[in-house]
Amino acid sequence: MFDFFGEVRRRTNRDLTVLGLLPTLYDGRTNHARAVLADVGERYDMKILEPPIPKSIRFAEAPAAGRSVLSTARSSTGSQAYRDHAQQLAARVGVR
Repeated sequence: MFDFFGEVRRRTNRDLTVLGLLPTLYDGRTNHARAVLADVGERYDMKILEPPIPKSIRFAEAPAAGRSVLSTARSSTGSQAYRDHAQQLAARVGVR
């Protein structure tokens, strides 16, 4: 992934900035998931974007319906987490 970002910077966008890592399919109930999340940010010296996107069966069901999880399970915790990230990103880059 980091090699890819380097190639993009080199070939097409010298100003590319990585804001952080967004954990997905996260199951915070396990000690292993919490430990991995803590280790990844430290190991790669990257900000971990909060909140992690939780693991949910709703993500597997959405493609079967041919729709986004944001439309098939609007009130799921995963959908809300994606909305939260979109709002944070929009605010950060100045989009309403």
